[in-house]
Amino acid sequence: MPDLYVFAVNHPLDITHTSLSRREGTVPDLPPLSDWLGGGDIDTDQIELFAVATLAEMPLATYLVEAFDVDEVALAEHRGRLANLEGHVLLVPEKAVASDPQPGADLTLIATLPMHAANNTVKPLPKADVTPKPAKPQERTKKPMSQARVSGMVATAALLFLFLFTALIVWIG
Repeated sequence: MPDLYVFAVNHPLDITHTSLSRREGTVPDLPPLSDWLGGGDIDTDQIELFAVATLAEMPLATYLVEAFDVDEVALAEHRGRLANLEGHVLLVPEKAVASDPQPGADLTLIATLPMHAANNTVKPLPKADVTPKPAKPQERTKKPMSQARVSGMVATAALLFLFLFTALIVWIG
């Protein structure tokens, strides 16, 4: 898992450099962060530098979990130190620096916290159960009539004929 380095800045600043300020197009004149971190290239699009007070009511520990997906179990032992931070904080993801930071007098390392890494591994999908599709319902075919049914229909027709014939004779006669 990649780490997030949390540093306290040891002198006052009036700079804010966060993902939000970058989206808004703000480009501050950053201090010599490479010197502060012991040399090497720094991807300033990955770091954040801001006053802890700008978080208002949100604890810094909560911000680290929400913004950097820091492991909460590892964060537990550092909550007290993070809660007592004042002034500016510098958050440096491991991928933003070429080597492990070696902070000078300008920074104090507060915590090195593991971040949850995105799981981009490709795993084959399990085989799907191959079950045949249900057959379309067949149109109902008429069953051939049974002998009893045919006999019943003939008897009913004969009775109906006799009734009508009798009614006609009574009416005529």
